[in-house]
Amino acid sequence: MCKIKFLTVVFIIVIISIVGCNKVDKLEEPKIVPLVKIGDITISKDEFIRRSEYTIRPIYAKGNLNIHKKIILNSLIAEKLMALEVNEDSLFQNNENLNNYITGRKNQAIRQMHYYNIGTKQVKIDSHEIARIYDKAGRKYQVVFLNMPSVKLAEEFLKFIKVEGVSFRDGVIEITGEDKLPIQEISYDNVEIPEIHEILFNSDIDKNQIYGPIKTLAGSSILFQVVTWKDTKVITDEQVKLRYSDVSEKVTRLEADKIYSEYVYELMSGRKMDFNRDTFIRLATLYGKLYSITNKNNKEMLNKEMWGKDADFQEIDTLQQGFEDLKNARLFSLDGENWTVEMFQQELNTHPLVFRKDDIKGSEFPAQFRFAIADLIRDKFITEDAYQKGYGDLNSVQTYTNMWQDNVTSQFYRDKYLHENNFDGNFSADYMKAINQHLNILTDSLQAKYSHQIYIDTDLFNDIQLTNIDLFAMQNNVPYPVVVPNFPILTNDNKLDYGNKIKD
Repeated sequence: MCKIKFLTVVFIIVIISIVGCNKVDKLEEPKIVPLVKIGDITISKDEFIRRSEYTIRPIYAKGNLNIHKKIILNSLIAEKLMALEVNEDSLFQNNENLNNYITGRKNQAIRQMHYYNIGTKQVKIDSHEIARIYDKAGRKYQVVFLNMPSVKLAEEFLKFIKVEGVSFRDGVIEITGEDKLPIQEISYDNVEIPEIHEILFNSDIDKNQIYGPIKTLAGSSILFQVVTWKDTKVITDEQVKLRYSDVSEKVTRLEADKIYSEYVYELMSGRKMDFNRDTFIRLATLYGKLYSITNKNNKEMLNKEMWGKDADFQEIDTLQQGFEDLKNARLFSLDGENWTVEMFQQELNTHPLVFRKDDIKGSEFPAQFRFAIADLIRDKFITEDAYQKGYGDLNSVQTYTNMWQDNVTSQFYRDKYLHENNFDGNFSADYMKAINQHLNILTDSLQAKYSHQIYIDTDLFNDIQLTNIDLFAMQNNVPYPVVVPNFPILTNDNKLDYGNKIKD
């Protein structure tokens, strides 16, 4: 039986391939600066800042006054204390979904430290390159972009305009059927494709040249031509420092991507997935419908929050039988080992699918679904490699994992406590009532119980400065995009009348 070309994935073509060093001499991790110690538990300065700044705080803890900082600190400590009150082993052993979620979070942290040591740590900054990019970093380009489904079609378009003797811009208008050119504004901070970044900010621009084809992670191919640009100069010392910092940070990240991708290229080289055509098409159809429904219902849920309307999830229930019918079917073989649909879906318990495009049209879904599966398997091998190299034992990984586990555990304890104490409201809507009637009392009792184990670096605490700007931090292209747990709504107590001071 002939193999269907589009259903065969050789991993060396789905990994971003670039050149770099892949030797790692010693595992390194960011230094943890303890702000609070509770026995073996640590709340670091970094965790305090991220839990305060990377998520939306409630109104009673939103400012940067000392009273607000004390409420934040009491809330984070209360989260840890409530988690201590729960038999976590029993809780997570008895709840497979919770266990899978924490495992998935830990695996993501391990891959990020793997990237840091193999990629970021190896970068050597070239001051001459920084200077060249710095000179162009204030530019905002007006660019004509043409996004083609494949490199082959992009090359055929280039041949077409050459044979017909038409300009790139006229050719774009003809192929798109639009009256106006599709012009985009590109600045230093909104281009993430390394090849485009290199062309626009690290080389001399020729307005007559057609650049590309450049292949994207989504599988398409880009052609573009620069129309014009404006240059914004920096004037003050602060602006100069900020731009230099931005340039250095982005150059470091792009170079780290290159180094890391070469490592992953070698890790995955020679591995191969062959999809079962019939199963893949049937499963892609089901997931395509699920993708469409969940996107629609995300909007409906927003509508529900704003206007009190109920979202209808009945359509999702109708798909369950289709997944059940396919669970024993072979979806693909990986290096000769058969994977059923059920085996694939088990992997999703700790690694939800990550699509390379945000908004996928129906006709694009099978290809993007295939890419997402390939990326899932790539991450599986990266995770295994990271565990073998000892990344699971890093303090930063353990601290990150504990942060999420304590957050989930404290919510379980909070809800159980409120239920046992006959709280009669809806917590999301009536959290102030819950705090004032029940949770402040609980927090006070736990502070007293564990006071002899709690140590706080008050000097470090007093030096921390926060903003009162609402921010909800998200990461791109990862299974778990939310950076930190929601702020722990457990207490509005602003007194630090317990614990001990960490001494120098």
